[in-house]
Amino acid sequence: MFRLSLLLALALTPAASALAPTNLAPVAVQPDWQRAGSFLLGFTEAGELVTRRDTSATLDILDAATGQPGRTIVFPEVPNPREVSALAFTPDLKTLAWVNSKGDAVTVRTPSGEWTTPPANGVQLVRRLALSPDGQTLAVSTYNSYVQLWDTARRTRRHTLLRMTDPLAFSPDGRTLAATRVFASGITLWNVATGGRQLDLPQLAAPARPLRFLPDGTLLAGKTRTTLDLSRLEQGDIGFTTQAFAPYLEACPPGSPWKLCRRDPRTGSASRDGERFLMGIFRTPQFRATGLLYDKAGRLLQVLDVGESNLPELTPDGRRLVWQSLRGELLSGPLSP
Repeated sequence: MFRLSLLLALALTPAASALAPTNLAPVAVQPDWQRAGSFLLGFTEAGELVTRRDTSATLDILDAATGQPGRTIVFPEVPNPREVSALAFTPDLKTLAWVNSKGDAVTVRTPSGEWTTPPANGVQLVRRLALSPDGQTLAVSTYNSYVQLWDTARRTRRHTLLRMTDPLAFSPDGRTLAATRVFASGITLWNVATGGRQLDLPQLAAPARPLRFLPDGTLLAGKTRTTLDLSRLEQGDIGFTTQAFAPYLEACPPGSPWKLCRRDPRTGSASRDGERFLMGIFRTPQFRATGLLYDKAGRLLQVLDVGESNLPELTPDGRRLVWQSLRGELLSGPLSP
């Protein structure tokens, strides 16, 4: 039995004036290292940073605490790094998948070899890729609003999920895919082996960004957590509980008809143990990139300001933030205890 928690996204909407603003003062996170020309793609199973150089088709694996590279991965065998667009990888980095710049060919590199294929019919352009944690399944979303499931070992397409798009997220065991429904905000859970629809999750007020599973089965998609028991799907008895995270409220910009506004997340990340959650927002009219740090109970612990930059990510150990400056530098700073 594996349990899921879904954090359903809430749209950016003004808060009622009767609510009180968040009384936690923003704390500036000071970077203790930075690296120019590196762009964060994600994390390894050991919590290292997976980054891509802006001048070559190379992945640098960095120590999160120091920013020092430990190893590099060269991909693919093309002279121009701009020929690579979307990229996906497994946490152990043994399987990689990428799309060419035209979006009409997908290449997969596994321990047993490398192969390339166009999407079905060879005419549909690819939007995003997602690999299951075990590397056995590749999900490919296209601009024509469907998602293909590929068997990476057999190099064959298993299923096509219609009227679905990214974001995409695999469960930790790789058996379930969460995908976003087209034309109706919401998430559908799919059985990867059979291609069958398992469950349509409740309607969302906005696209479910981010959409990300944690090792314990928690799925991040905003600021509400709904706990589901997938083992009960076949019985037709779906029990769930919902928990809301505390919102962030601040004074609205001058000229607004409301006194207070609620700043809802645009990105989300979490510690590996599920004890800390970070929701990325843009605070104040100046769009200060900020991370809202929550505990497992949904209490807001800190408001962490990284200034004029892209939104921060929480490292898997829950001890640091990583963010991208507007000049293309990768920065990281520690959190206070």
